[in-house]
Amino acid sequence: MQIICLIISSIFLGGVLGKSLSQQPILTLKTKNGQVYDCEDFYKQPAFDHPALKNDISKVRLPMVHFGTKPKNIGLKEGGCPPGTVPILRVNTREPGEPIPPPPPAPQEHCSAVIQTNLDDSNRKFFKSNAAISIYRPQVQPTQWSSSRIKLLNGADSIEAGWMVNPSLFIDHDTHLYAKFTAGQQGCINLQCPGFVQVSKDVPLGVVPEKYSAIGGVQYTWNISVEKHSDDGNWWVTISNNGRLYPIGYWPKTLFTSLADVANQVQWGGEISNPGPISPPPEMGSGMKAVYNTRFSSFLRHVTVDTDISKDVEPQGTYKAFNCPDLYTVLDFGHSGDYWGRLMVYGGYN
Repeated sequence: MQIICLIISSIFLGGVLGKSLSQQPILTLKTKNGQVYDCEDFYKQPAFDHPALKNDISKVRLPMVHFGTKPKNIGLKEGGCPPGTVPILRVNTREPGEPIPPPPPAPQEHCSAVIQTNLDDSNRKFFKSNAAISIYRPQVQPTQWSSSRIKLLNGADSIEAGWMVNPSLFIDHDTHLYAKFTAGQQGCINLQCPGFVQVSKDVPLGVVPEKYSAIGGVQYTWNISVEKHSDDGNWWVTISNNGRLYPIGYWPKTLFTSLADVANQVQWGGEISNPGPISPPPEMGSGMKAVYNTRFSSFLRHVTVDTDISKDVEPQGTYKAFNCPDLYTVLDFGHSGDYWGRLMVYGGYN
């Protein structure tokens, strides 16, 4: 059950949280698994501290509030935050004026097991990718992390969205919705630095699933898309469910150089980080190597892309991009019928 605390409770915690009275959230939401979200004014979220957005804040329109059901297996209860505010996960907060951190140095063991589009054709143009990603909770050590994601790239810029287990960031071992960007030498996950503009008041970054897939049992998915909208030119992250779209938020195109207009490569699959390296290694996906059985392997189904000549088509000209130890594998099923569409599986450790 979600507990809604009035602002007065946060006032007495002001010294602990390090915020002045004027910075206090309108409401504080606490979920049953212990997550704490602050309902912040839409225009006071971290994104608008970015130099590229500060001068354009007056041009950003407050998103329309859509009432109705939230997507299945994701989102805050009871409608989330009030209109005009967005929920900011407490571990993702950042004090205004702090410098934008560069990406951390590459760890000693960091690998991805993905299917990706071929870069041989430098004229390929991608504006969207969509996939239903099965949801697991891989086991990792406190300084390790494991993710399953869609990633679009161009030059030194990249954006990705999916789910991640990252105890160092989220202070737990749950699976969390995440979005990550890299713009040259800068970037971060979720709202750790200015960049991503969150618009949803009830499906925030960092939220955990209500149900997980079971190896050999029922499979649950998040249908995630990353898309460049033609009206504003920004890169949007959206969850879809039962024919409805639920926008999470967007990266403004002004953040990027090479990715400002188009992506020229897309990846789908899993990624792990194991600094040290530490034993045991982190699990990827379901924790099992990729096999030709979607009840055991983590998967992405109905993988599609939008290009400059077609929309919602299965990607062509792909190959396995694999730089992991033998503990992890990735397989491409190709088109697998109407239900599965273009199907890819990945994972490993056990």
